[in-house]
Amino acid sequence: MRRQDAVTARMIAALMRLERAPWPAARPAYAAMLTALAIRCEAQPAAVAEMYRWLRAGLASALAAGSGDVRKARREALSVVAAEIAGLLHACRASLDRARRPNLMSMLGFQVRRRARDLLVVERRYHARFGGSWDWAPPVVGARAERMTLVAEVVRMLDTGEPDDRALLLVAQGHSIAAAARRTGASRQAIYRRRERLRAELEGDSDA
Repeated sequence: MRRQDAVTARMIAALMRLERAPWPAARPAYAAMLTALAIRCEAQPAAVAEMYRWLRAGLASALAAGSGDVRKARREALSVVAAEIAGLLHACRASLDRARRPNLMSMLGFQVRRRARDLLVVERRYHARFGGSWDWAPPVVGARAERMTLVAEVVRMLDTGEPDDRALLLVAQGHSIAAAARRTGASRQAIYRRRERLRAELEGDSDA
């Protein structure tokens, strides 16, 4: 299959090489490449398409496994993750851990599986209440762009390196508060307090 964006493909390949390089020495270069890739995905639809192609190839076995409903949900979830890829890359960059080597495919694959489970829950509830099938439509372009902008802004607000900020980014990626606390050393109470402060900051910005 012909690559849709050779520049993005080279950036992905560079990230994969950095994941195999000595860690944490490679962390600054890896973080910079994640940011560059996120910015490219914000600006270039072809870059998003290339990320979709890369994810589809890397998650081929997961996309082909399970029942028909599960496969359908994972395909739809992959489209959603691709649509939100810039924000997810920003979040991955901000949550990099010096003590833990990153695996971008694994992190994004987790997002696909989590969102597929959410789609299945909604589908089953809809079927139980109304009968028939719920139409899984990706978010519209305008809403998608607005969401990506908000995600990028939140990530910048939390990109401080402080344990409670890093923990909150992990929670945003789908980790439990307990797991985020274990990985970052932040207390659960600190994470809850940071979440409330962030909510207040965002609500204050919206009122401005």
